[in-house]
Amino acid sequence: MAHNAVQLPFAIAGRLENIMGQLLHADTDAKRKEVQGFFDAMGLQGVPPIPTTEQDSERERLTVVLAYVENETILGAICATTPNAELDTAAAHGNSDVYSALFEEVLLIHALAVAPFSQGAGIGTSLLSAVEAAFIEDSSIRTVYGDTGQDPKVHDFYRRAGYEVLPLGEPLVLSLAGGSTSWEISFGSPDWHHIRKDLR
Repeated sequence: MAHNAVQLPFAIAGRLENIMGQLLHADTDAKRKEVQGFFDAMGLQGVPPIPTTEQDSERERLTVVLAYVENETILGAICATTPNAELDTAAAHGNSDVYSALFEEVLLIHALAVAPFSQGAGIGTSLLSAVEAAFIEDSSIRTVYGDTGQDPKVHDFYRRAGYEVLPLGEPLVLSLAGGSTSWEISFGSPDWHHIRKDLR
């Protein structure tokens, strides 16, 4: 399934418009650059840069970047993408059809951050919920995954949001609908925990 990186699929775009409120949809490279600057200022380490819209188009990937904005200041942001690096690896091993189907069903939380002085106000929860809501009704996405460091407060945040925080070093197992095919993956820093949440 090919995705248009500049304009979200109509149904998903409609969902975002309905739930955004103070959330800005960073749908241009200029807006993505502003959000990347926020992530950098928050000291996110080991997180690749937000893909450009051109990179998304070339890789048939859908990237959603949302920022929580108050008085023209970004207080929090999230970037979520349909994965492709893992799919490239699978294709190199001759499994592209199976894993192409698998990655139609998963969404990667690429980065999530809230300014320290704004933490505890529900901004992170709003960002995470907005991304989930945009995809749960209007696409084949079944599982959201990502990784996080070793901060117990961050682990508690994800657990409250319904995510499983895997023990350090435990690989993430993704399965196709019906469980017919599973794939074990590891990504990110070896000092980080994988997280996952089943949406359906």
